[in-house]
Amino acid sequence: MARSIEATAPGFVPDLHVHLAHLLAPLGTTAVTPMEWEWRLDAAAIQLRRAWLEAVHRTSDLTQKSPPDTLRLRTPAGTLVDYGYERDLQPKALERRVAAAAPVAEAWCADHVLLSSGQATLTALLLVFAQQSRPRVAHLGGYFETCELLRLLDGRLCDYRRLPWPPEPDEADADVLLVEPVFCDRGLHVIDLAALTAWLRSKPRPPRAILIDSTLAGSALPVADLLRDLLATGGPTVIVMRSGLKMDQAGLELANVGIVSIYAPRRGLRTECDLGERIRRLRTLIGGGLTLDEMSALEAPWFLDASYFDRYCRGVFASNAALAAGMPPRSPRFALISHPHRAATRQRWAEAPFVTFHLARPTLDAYRALEAQIAARAAAGGLRFRRGGSFGFRGHRYEVVVPEAGQGAPFLRVAMGARGGETRRGVIRLMRDIALTTAE
Repeated sequence: MARSIEATAPGFVPDLHVHLAHLLAPLGTTAVTPMEWEWRLDAAAIQLRRAWLEAVHRTSDLTQKSPPDTLRLRTPAGTLVDYGYERDLQPKALERRVAAAAPVAEAWCADHVLLSSGQATLTALLLVFAQQSRPRVAHLGGYFETCELLRLLDGRLCDYRRLPWPPEPDEADADVLLVEPVFCDRGLHVIDLAALTAWLRSKPRPPRAILIDSTLAGSALPVADLLRDLLATGGPTVIVMRSGLKMDQAGLELANVGIVSIYAPRRGLRTECDLGERIRRLRTLIGGGLTLDEMSALEAPWFLDASYFDRYCRGVFASNAALAAGMPPRSPRFALISHPHRAATRQRWAEAPFVTFHLARPTLDAYRALEAQIAARAAAGGLRFRRGGSFGFRGHRYEVVVPEAGQGAPFLRVAMGARGGETRRGVIRLMRDIALTTAE
């Protein structure tokens, strides 16, 4: 990664690989303990991230948010920057990367747009759909912020309803169907994609647009196969979106970003859709785009590299699958341990970047006691297992998630990272021991 940065931005981060090689040099000796291996790898990742962001900021600090028209500068990656207002910044080079990394979709035309976050992407899409009429939005999923946003906009920008999975055969029509193929709602759930397309084929009036949030599914989602099958349902516009902060950035979290790919069926002479341009126009008007700092940071060479993204996702998924497989089939402590691999009917493609644990006695005090127990055991074992939110990092995290009142019981989320090694093995042993005992 260090050498790729030096090749992408010559002179901006001089001798980075030399510094990191010095930090990691002791790993070539037999005297280094497994935990020191992990500490040094973490330290190297932090140093690489810091060096790249410092180079990015040195460039972006040279200009204002509305610079004079005489100013021309290039990002560390060499992109020429030219804008009157920063909110009109057009990340064309990065959007070309999205196009190059996207799966080949025959019989579809495609466009790809970047926005400031995953939630900004959903908001912009709803605004675009509402330009013609207030859309009826049906939702197959459960991400809490998505549900909250749609409830907030219900009756104003859209007419929203959340559907059960599987939906009823005679479920009312919708203009827009929002699908989360893997979602978390009192456990992890997976949408059967074959059943979804069969349900859509059965409807006399299928949705005109299908939004697919692939944030949790990552590279495991078979997008090309799904597009092929959706073409047989009448050829709706298909929009695949995700938060690019997670597994797209090798666990380094360089900048928030929403990634959206728009697919429209080719019909006659129609070779492109205008939805992407409408989103770009709206992006400027609402300030929903990337800043110069963010765009420059995201020009790191591994971001939107399809092979690297797939390799990193596989590492994260393998760690969480190992945790799920290491848990007992039944637990006196947990009423449910949830991961796609533990489902009664498993979708072969489905993976997840975390495992959820649901106490048999789900009081908040019990979860706080569980958190304290994990912290104490991790410290005693010298494990690099940290309390913290989100998922998709290089290392491993845990957190008690406490939904808002009336939105369900708390649960424990354990988000295993891409790295293998002693901590991964130790976390699996720790969580298995806890699962096999009653509360301390």
